[in-house]
Amino acid sequence: MAPSTARLTHGTRPGPRALAAILLAGALLLTACSASGADGSIVIDADPAPTPETGSFPTLGADEFEAVLAGLEGKPFIVNIWASWCGPCRTETPLLARASVEYAGRVTFVGVASRDIRQDSLDFIDEYGLTYLNVSDRQGEIRRWMGLRGFPTTFFFDADGNLRATIVGGVSEQRLAALLEDLLR
Repeated sequence: MAPSTARLTHGTRPGPRALAAILLAGALLLTACSASGADGSIVIDADPAPTPETGSFPTLGADEFEAVLAGLEGKPFIVNIWASWCGPCRTETPLLARASVEYAGRVTFVGVASRDIRQDSLDFIDEYGLTYLNVSDRQGEIRRWMGLRGFPTTFFFDADGNLRATIVGGVSEQRLAALLEDLLR
C-alpha cells in the first residue's frame, strides 16, 4: 500500500497539529524580527558605549550590548553567539580564534556566551585561547534581541553597522574567509 499524502485543498481546514505548527512558525518569526528592520536585518539604534576590556567577560543585557555594538561602528565586526555545551560551537571556535588574529585591526570579533554556566564559559574561552571580547548573555536577552535561531549563530556587520550575513550552525573555514573578505571590500 502506498503511503498517503495529505494535501490542503480549497475548502479544507488544517488539523490541530498543522494549525499549531503554523502558529509556532508565526511566533518564531515575530521573535526573530524583534530586533530587525523592515528588511529583516538587525537595526543598531543606540548611543555608542565603550567596548568592555577584552578578558573581562561582563554580563550584559540586550540594551547594553546594542550600545557596545554601536560603539564598534567604523570598521566591520562579527558577533558569534555560542555556548560551551554546543558541539558545532566547539568545531568553529578554533576557526574564529585564528581569524580574529589574522584580521586583527581590520575586523572586530565579539563572542556571546548565551544561557551558559559562567565557569563553563570561562573554561571554554581558556580552552580555545580566545583573545577577542566575549560577553555573558546570562538571561538570554542578547540572543532574543538578535533573533537567534540556533547555536552557534554568527552575524557579520559592515563598518556602518549593517548586517551583511548570518550563518546559523557552524561556519566553515572557506565561508568565514569569504565573508570576512567581503566585509573589507
